Amino acid sequence: MAFSSLIVISCNPEREPVKPPDDPFEKPKPEPEPDEWDGLNPVKTQWGLVINYTASWCSPCGNWGVPLMNDCISKGNVIGIACKASGDPAYSAAIYNGFYADRTDGGGIPAFWMGDVKTTSMSSLNTLMQRTPTAAFAAKHEIKGDSLIVYSVLNTYSDLASGDYYLSVGILEDGLQYNQLGVSDPANYRHKYVARKQYNDRAYGETTTIEAGKTYKYRHAIKLESSWIKDNCYATVILYKNESGAKPNYKFINGIWTRM
Repeated sequence: MAFSSLIVISCNPEREPVKPPDDPFEKPKPEPEPDEWDGLNPVKTQWGLVINYTASWCSPCGNWGVPLMNDCISKGNVIGIACKASGDPAYSAAIYNGFYADRTDGGGIPAFWMGDVKTTSMSSLNTLMQRTPTAAFAAKHEIKGDSLIVYSVLNTYSDLASGDYYLSVGILEDGLQYNQLGVSDPANYRHKYVARKQYNDRAYGETTTIEAGKTYKYRHAIKLESSWIKDNCYATVILYKNESGAKPNYKFINGIWTRM
């Protein structure tokens, strides 16, 4: 009897090759090294900005300026800067003259700027905060020795217009106790949001090159004076766009502070 054999060979080009077993001695991939910006994730939120020219010798500054400033801050997501005028114990000529150069006080104090508008109307602040942000920050600070170190991350979005941008970083301090006219307990009044120093003494910051749809990381170190209470100090990080024409030339884009 004759026997025949049939051998069938199947060729399937789409069949994935069999992978060799994992090497039990293969080393795991190293984790990325942590850095100072870990955990800083900007949220696309439009912050408000309030700059108040004020002084301890000014009764209206205490009478209605202080409550208005506090009302603005209580909205949340609002940067408040108390810019002290000459004669106030916390006066800084560099800070006052720096802000005043583009946002004047109008000849008297208290004088409020809400974003790019000189006004005492909260509606202007509300309008500002209803804008769709074209850029947003996350930031934190730490104190090392006699310096406050500021770490910030900036996200820009697709609708950010090209232009001449400036990054401003400054230090504010809370809890300064000295006389303030116009409040119920002038001798024990605690001043808040007091502008102490700007990075490189530039109120509106230094030029920074940014493009739409990108992420940027920054680090700034600002020296603290020995008379300041370190634990009461915190940072502001603000982005301005410099546009020639009607003042202010430095248009507020967005910002954040590290006040807890």
